[in-house]
Amino acid sequence: MKKVVWPDLYDFTLANMHHVKDWDRLNALAAVEIYFDKPDLSTYLERCKDATAIALNWVHLTKDLLDQLPSLEVVCPLAVSVNLVDLIHADNLGITVCNAPNYGDSTMAEHALGLMLSLCRGITKADREIRAGKWNLVEGTDLRGSTLGIIGIGGIGSELAAMGNALGMNVIVHTKRPSNERAKAHGVQFKELDELLIGSDFVQLAVTLTDETTHLIGKREFELMKPSAYLINISRAQVVEESSLLEALRARRIAGYATDVFEKEPSYNHPLATLDNVVVTPHMAWNTPRAGRGLLNVVTSNIASFLEGNPRNVVSS
Repeated sequence: MKKVVWPDLYDFTLANMHHVKDWDRLNALAAVEIYFDKPDLSTYLERCKDATAIALNWVHLTKDLLDQLPSLEVVCPLAVSVNLVDLIHADNLGITVCNAPNYGDSTMAEHALGLMLSLCRGITKADREIRAGKWNLVEGTDLRGSTLGIIGIGGIGSELAAMGNALGMNVIVHTKRPSNERAKAHGVQFKELDELLIGSDFVQLAVTLTDETTHLIGKREFELMKPSAYLINISRAQVVEESSLLEALRARRIAGYATDVFEKEPSYNHPLATLDNVVVTPHMAWNTPRAGRGLLNVVTSNIASFLEGNPRNVVSS
């Protein structure tokens, strides 16, 4: 019988699984093992050594690790991005990779909006100062009437565009697939990347991490942005070139940065957290009960569909 392993579901509980509509369907197709902890790497590999399918949470499946999993046929990350899998080597080994799109688009867009408001109104800065016994009126920036530039107009970007329009912002977007129909549907104008960076008061990163989007924002791009502009990232940390980011923030080349993602996670004592024009959260944009249930449902359905011979949400290199 096929074996499905959820090897490190430490940020969920058994109660979460009661909301998974395809759980019985999956159990009818395979022997399912689920672990609600964060194992060391040797334990992780022991759990997965005979697995046909892995629901991938936080371990990075490198070429070396994939080579140690000879029974593996499908990997289903609990994420939209598949950057934790060596896709090229997975393809070489005949391993299918299926992502989890759209499970929490509005949830993550709401978090991005919260980061934007916290940053431009100095909310977290003022909170820290009051707790330290200070009473300083932090000057904020209005959203209404400003320009919101969104890089990427997939599920999260579309939600952000709707929120920006509702707040009275001028919404512009950079995408690989602009069209008049899409512009009209989302109430946006499409721009080239340089034009978006030059004209935006707020830039929201909402792209999937790929070779093309890695270090999409670097020294050159920061030089194009307004000194009063804010950059918000709930995409992946690697979309921004970190040394150039730190330089731009320290020199006040841009007004501020907010992020939910780091290159290495968990991240402790990160230089970004020392800057007063930065707001940071610990990769939690997805973390609400509704989005969590949606994520588990998509991944469970992905695995079941693959075992039934009808793969869905397949991502290739």
